[in-house]
Amino acid sequence: MMLKKFLWVLPFVFFIGGYALVSRLVSVEDIAAPSLIGLPLPEAFKLMAGLQLQGQIIAEREDADLPEGVIVDQAPQAGKKIKRSQPMYMTVTKRRPLPLAPSFLTLDKSAIEVASSDAGLRVKYHDIESQYPRGRCCAQFPAAGNEVIEKVVDVYLSAGMTTLRLFPLLVNQPVPAVIDFLKMHGMQVQLFTENELVDSSDVADCLVTAQKPLAGTLIDLKKPLLVQLQVAA
Repeated sequence: MMLKKFLWVLPFVFFIGGYALVSRLVSVEDIAAPSLIGLPLPEAFKLMAGLQLQGQIIAEREDADLPEGVIVDQAPQAGKKIKRSQPMYMTVTKRRPLPLAPSFLTLDKSAIEVASSDAGLRVKYHDIESQYPRGRCCAQFPAAGNEVIEKVVDVYLSAGMTTLRLFPLLVNQPVPAVIDFLKMHGMQVQLFTENELVDSSDVADCLVTAQKPLAGTLIDLKKPLLVQLQVAA
């Protein structure tokens, strides 16, 4: 009779014993949380995978001194006891957005200074020949709307059109084509062979063998110019 009174207890005893045995067999080992701070994300995830840990990015923080994707905070902290498969929560750096270049095209220097100051940018000026009005921006780099690296924009101001030109190389060119080109720019032409002056009609099939002014000479298109060409068949 006494044994029968306690038989109802046996299922609970077996349940508790089995639970304790299973818990012991499948218990998850405690490990120390790794140090992730300062690691790039790929290295951090590789380290966590080796320890059977999960990683979750919970926040981003701008940092001008660090590249993008570097871990700057973690939870649990390094050294804390955690279970395998437990998530590691990370805060990583993100790139500070670069400023965008405003449009300086057609603006004069004073207007460019105001616009660049409002955008927190510095300007490097360059003078170039252009058909734009003198002193106006005719080009810029980076172009308007593009990101500005190191907060510097190169601005090209028009110096207007000058009549100074470098005289071209005419040697080995057909005489008729050279004459047409020079006359189009208001220049006079004198033709000669090694021995005498010749007329253009006599050298229609000839090439230029020597020239004066020499190629690369600086000339002023406003001033009259006599071009001497030596020719040969």
